[in-house]
Amino acid sequence: MANREEQGQQLIRELAAYRERVKEVEKLLSHQTEALRGAQAMYESLFELAPDALIVVDRLGHITKVNAQAERLFGYGRGELVGKDHAALVPERFAEKHSAEMKDYMREPRIRVMGIGLDLWGRRKDGSEFPADIDLGPLDVGKDFLVLAVVRDVTQRKQIEVSLLESEKRYRDLVELSPDAVIVNSEGSIIFVNSAGVGLLGGESADQLAGKQLTAFVHPDDRQAVAERIGQVLEGKMAPLFELKIIRGDGSDLFAEAVSMPFNFRGRQAMLSIVRDITERKRADMARRETEERYRRTLDSMLEGGQIIGFDWRYLYLNDTAVMQARLPREELLGHTMMEKYPGIENTPVFGRLKACMEERRPARMENEFTFPDGTQGWFELSIQPAPEGVFVLSIDVTEHKRLEQELNRYRRRLEDVVAERTVELARTNAKLAQEIAEHEKAEAGLSLRATILDNAPMAIFLLNPRGDFVYTNEAASMTYGFSRNEFMNMNLRRLLPAQDAPLVDGRLKHILEKRHLELETVHVRKDGISIPVEVRHALIKTLHGEFIVSLIREIPARQTG
Repeated sequence: MANREEQGQQLIRELAAYRERVKEVEKLLSHQTEALRGAQAMYESLFELAPDALIVVDRLGHITKVNAQAERLFGYGRGELVGKDHAALVPERFAEKHSAEMKDYMREPRIRVMGIGLDLWGRRKDGSEFPADIDLGPLDVGKDFLVLAVVRDVTQRKQIEVSLLESEKRYRDLVELSPDAVIVNSEGSIIFVNSAGVGLLGGESADQLAGKQLTAFVHPDDRQAVAERIGQVLEGKMAPLFELKIIRGDGSDLFAEAVSMPFNFRGRQAMLSIVRDITERKRADMARRETEERYRRTLDSMLEGGQIIGFDWRYLYLNDTAVMQARLPREELLGHTMMEKYPGIENTPVFGRLKACMEERRPARMENEFTFPDGTQGWFELSIQPAPEGVFVLSIDVTEHKRLEQELNRYRRRLEDVVAERTVELARTNAKLAQEIAEHEKAEAGLSLRATILDNAPMAIFLLNPRGDFVYTNEAASMTYGFSRNEFMNMNLRRLLPAQDAPLVDGRLKHILEKRHLELETVHVRKDGISIPVEVRHALIKTLHGEFIVSLIREIPARQTG
């Protein structure tokens, strides 16, 4: 359109120049007749061959001259147009306004482009109308004052403009309805933002945000990265999705993710950014990580071994107790399969239970005897549970308990052997046999009675080795402290004391071993964490199997105050 306007103005100037040339030629007619004819002919040719409709009107608005394109555009013959008031070529609804504008123009004639920003229309002979651009220019021909009008039909251009406006409106509506923020900036300054973007940035309106620096809404930690992406996009490259922190207009902040790309906005090179608020997702992720960390700390502090084995049989997690039970460094286990670290384990019963839990998602409990690569053995109570990553295994090392149980079995068998030997000896003499049998029965009855008494005693009774490990507990001990007998077999006396008193155990054990007894009042801690005041009596006894400490514990009732 700009080229045609320039052409129109240029045409007016050229026609005026040629008209002036004609005047000069007329003055010199006596000497330059041929030159006058040539200039006149050139003027007429230029006038007729112009691609736009050319209409010359006088000061009163009457048409004095038209070209062939004007005849075709308006549907009149040349004879019909010459002498006609030019207002006949204007729709009646614009007649009054057009008349006022022409009067103003005649008072101050000048080259004027009337198509820009104006709604101009022409009327044909058949009454049909068309949108038009009209350029005006004065022609000074001596006594006469003429105006040259250059008229062009812009119907096609108007249709294109309407189509573009409708298309822009559709896209603008889509952008405004987008739940994501759409921000367009040029060289860092915001030039467009949709409603979602206004809300995201905390502005009052799109106009209020226009012209502001985009980086002003970016957290200082992310500004350098955003500036680099702006430069990247202005070079014609797309900036991939990345996360950033946004500082809103009211000072609050939020997490967002954005993707940016080059964009031509109304003829300007710009950057289009699609920005989404991910604050809730980030907070949920942070809460999930905090929960996972809390659970991990809990698992790491457990007395039981805890391990997670993936579906591919790789170790994914082991707490400190599980690492100790495995007898291998954590880094040698994590990421490796059970079969790599313990060759042949796939042929063991425990692997069968793990596989069933892995495939059928069935929990299982079992007691497992495990042979380590160095040939040593250990016993573990296992609780196998399905987990999202594979299986979760809780393990309690009951090796000491098993060894004590085996020792007791050997002692029982030895006792049976002794009884058999005694029986043979007693068979040699009836009198001696009867006496020894009677004594044996009496002793057995006494032992049985003492065992029954111990198991049913109302106070807690423990049997400890010199290291303070439990080797026997009665039922009252389990009732008092809340631990099962199996749990006691994997515990030390230190476990019953508050954490700050645990170091005192070594001194007390040494005292008992030297003095053979110790009585004191102290505070113990139950399995559920509740502290209880107790009265404790320790006594050292010697057996065929070594020295043991018998501990009698009575809970001290709370004293009532008056």
